Order: sequence, then structure tokens, then C-alpha cells
Amino acid sequence: MRLAGFDIPPVALLALAVVTVALLLGLTRWKLRRSRSVSSSSPGETSLTRDIEAVMVELDRLSRQVHGRLDGKIAKLEGLIREADRRIDDLSRLSRSATGHPTIDVTLGPESTHSADSDNPEGPAAPDRKRVYALADSGMSSIEIARELGESTGEIELILALRKAKVRTQRAAV
Repeated sequence: MRLAGFDIPPVALLALAVVTVALLLGLTRWKLRRSRSVSSSSPGETSLTRDIEAVMVELDRLSRQVHGRLDGKIAKLEGLIREADRRIDDLSRLSRSATGHPTIDVTLGPESTHSADSDNPEGPAAPDRKRVYALADSGMSSIEIARELGESTGEIELILALRKAKVRTQRAAV
């Protein structure tokens, strides 16, 4: 939605509406308290006061309802963003494998199939793994390593997880 030449997301407009309602509630309560202390209560004013209080209670209920819906929408949006990130990583991996860039071939279990680069037992990504290990040993997080090497965070985490599994397997064998 465009307002005064700016693109404003619907969530921001909803938040602005909630803040406006809260300010109006506060102002109404303040004026109500002030008028009670200044003037004496007549029967007409008492009815008006009850009506105003009923409206304020209803506005409070509506603002809570809007707030709850807003929280739900934010949670759904965060879930959708996580799903989109996962799909982007999947597409990135598929794109790299389709263009011939090296990928990681992982086989679980006692049997293993050899990669196309059989003269290098560590596979085509061995130098990158060593660099990932060195960066991880220097204290960098997987996100920082991924940015440094231009790889996806999922691949970096997989390389580090395989390293931990290998170390555990070697310790168990001893």
C-alpha cells in the first residue's frame, strides 16, 4: 500500500492502528478521570460514563484480538521465510550440480560408492573442507564460514557435522 509516496506494509498499518487505538483509550480514560474529579456526577453523566467505559472495554478487547492475530501472522511469516531459505539452499545445490560445480557426495552406512574423482580419495571438495576446518578451528561460526567461502550455510554445517561424526567413529574404534 502506498501512503504519501511511501510503500507501507499491511503489518505496519495494523500496528499503527493498534497504537492509535491504545492512545485514544489512554486519552479517554485520562479525560474521564479528570472530569470525575472536577464535576459532580449527575444521572446523565453516570450513564454516559458507563457507556464510555463499555466502549473502552470493547476497544481493549479488540486491540488484544488484533495483537493476537498479528502475532499469529508474524509466526506464519517466519515459518514461510525458513521454508523459503530451505528451498533456496536446495535449488542452489541442484543448480551447482547441474552446472558441474563440485558437490558433496554423502553415503551413510558401511558400504560407500566412489565419486567420479576416484584418484582423489577425499573427493573433489577436499581443499575446501580443509579450509572450512581451519576457519572453524579459528572460532568462526558456520554462517561466517559460509559467507567467507561463498557457500551455503547448510553445506558448511554438513561438512562440520561429518567431521564430528568421523572423530566420534575414530574414538569409538580405539
